[in-house]
Amino acid sequence: MSSEPIVVITGASRGIGAATARLAAARGYAVAVNFRSSGEAAEALVRELVATGASAVAIQADISVEMTCAGCSRPSTAPSE
Repeated sequence: MSSEPIVVITGASRGIGAATARLAAARGYAVAVNFRSSGEAAEALVRELVATGASAVAIQADISVEMTCAGCSRPSTAPSE
């Protein structure tokens, strides 16, 4: 089990969310990149973060709909090792 802190960033596939994800990863956080519909952008960000040595996963969920968050613990990509 990893001892790095974990952060979930909603709307992280672009803009301020993506910038926040990059900053968190640079500061040692494992990053869960939440996205609603921008899957390609989220996956690209995860690849970028993993390439820097960070742990990151992309998780699709519309946080405005409670039912979609029930599966938020299941990443759409495998965590980096």
